[in-house]
Amino acid sequence: MISVICSTINPNLATLASIESVLRDISSYDELILHLDPCNGAESSWDPKISDSRLTILRTTSRIGFANGLNLAASRARHEFLGRIDADDLSLPGRWAYQLKAITDVDVHFGSMLHYYPSKFVPLILPHYPVALAPQEFQVVARFTNPGFHPAALIRRSSFEKLGGYRDVISEDYDLWLRGLAEGMRFSRGLRPVTLYRHHAQQATSAKDWADRVSSDASTIRGQTRVSEILSDESVSVSKVLWELSRKYPFALLEFRHLFGS
Repeated sequence: MISVICSTINPNLATLASIESVLRDISSYDELILHLDPCNGAESSWDPKISDSRLTILRTTSRIGFANGLNLAASRARHEFLGRIDADDLSLPGRWAYQLKAITDVDVHFGSMLHYYPSKFVPLILPHYPVALAPQEFQVVARFTNPGFHPAALIRRSSFEKLGGYRDVISEDYDLWLRGLAEGMRFSRGLRPVTLYRHHAQQATSAKDWADRVSSDASTIRGQTRVSEILSDESVSVSKVLWELSRKYPFALLEFRHLFGS
């Protein structure tokens, strides 16, 4: 069974659509837990006006931040798996059944995404690069960059709790993946899009210096260093894994082009 967790400071019509997309697709035994983080110190009175026992809305009287909001939601979860969705994204039909099958031999499974650009003159929906990652491929790529889509993740709750949940760092998801890899956990990514990911100017990841800030963050550097040490200890040839990945999925040369020296 799945507990889908979400946190936001700005609930709006997109949040309502996100909630509805999840509730349409989860089973009658699953649940969606949404944390509303107060904006500017004011508790949110937003009400989606949805009468569904599977929906729980958590409100805090003071700002606790995105990572802690997700941790709070996870602490209220009743089920074995934690699903992730962001409050302005849509869960695509069939997502949860697909990911439940895919997570059988890993700790975390990621689907792929469709990218939605609503602010374009003609709104665009584009698929992500069709690149699947087996556990060792994920481990190698994660040594250099974040290959996991946070709003497309399904996580074993036991693994999440073992790691202590999210930390309040610049990239709370990448930090969690790196810590999981350091603990020997297995991650995989499939080809099937499971999330419609909405791009907008207010996203932290839309900042021009986002990637540089993540790569220079102390938690990222420590995590990447630890993964590099594990790969070395296991005598994994990084170049061989990347070469085999590019042969299987030519689009890997585009998505991870900086790893191939171009």
